[in-house]
Formats: sequence, structure tokens, C-alpha cells
Amino acid sequence: MDIKTLITKFYAGETNELEELELIDFFSKDDIPEGMEQEKTFFRQYFGLQETAPKDLKQRLDRQISGWNMVEKSSVRKIRKLSLRWSLGIAASLLALVSLGIFSMQQENKSSFAQQEDTYSNPEDAYKETSKVLTLFSESLNKGLNSINKNDKK
Repeated sequence: MDIKTLITKFYAGETNELEELELIDFFSKDDIPEGMEQEKTFFRQYFGLQETAPKDLKQRLDRQISGWNMVEKSSVRKIRKLSLRWSLGIAASLLALVSLGIFSMQQENKSSFAQQEDTYSNPEDAYKETSKVLTLFSESLNKGLNSINKNDKK
């Protein structure tokens, strides 16, 4: 069958698989008759018969794409690190606030236990006991100061 007839049938949508294979074979060759350059371009693109890119171009593109992928991955990692830092900071702040609240509540409970009642019902007895304790404290303090003065004189 003539190639022009096959092309006309193809555009009309009346070709079968064998005829399309014949078109693929015809347009995959480099020696195409003049005047069919547009059909050659169309059929090569339609059937995926484009020439492959040169190796050095392919390698450069692969490196470029790999570089872009690495940049993208590193930016995603940075975003994850930043969001993780924010999350951990918020969690630590909440933990500190909760701990502070619990601690202050416990201190309020302890301060209520620390309040003591008077041990003496008579103020004169309390005064005598306080004077006795302060005298004992004063004597002990004077003893310590005297020993320090003796050491300084030597």
C-alpha cells in the first residue's frame, strides 16, 4: 500500500495495527521523501520515535535534576527541623507551666502545715523561754568570737 494512502487512512482513523506498524517503520527511517517533513515530525512525536538526546546533554540534565532534588530534600528537612523545634519549644513551655503550677499548689499546702499554734498560753512564760534561748545563743556567739579574736592576736 502507498504511504500517502496510509497517512490519509490514519488521519481518517481507519488504520489497523499492522498499517500503523508500517507507518512507524517508514517514519523511523532517516531517508524520508521531500515534502513529508511535517508528517515525519508528527508521526515521530505521535509514536514516540524522537531521536534520543546526546549522552553529555542527558548526563548534564540528570545532574541538574539530581541537584534540584537535593535542594528540595534539604529544604524539606529544614522545614521539618524548624517545625520540630517549634513543637518541642511549645511542649517544653507547657511542661514548665504545668510543673510550676503543681509546685506552687504544693507550696501552698505546705505553708498551711507550717503555721504553728502558740506553745504557751501565758505571755510571761513565753517571754521567759525566749529570753533563755536568746541568752544561750548570745553566749555561744560570744564564745566563737572570742576564739577568733585569740587566733587573730597570735
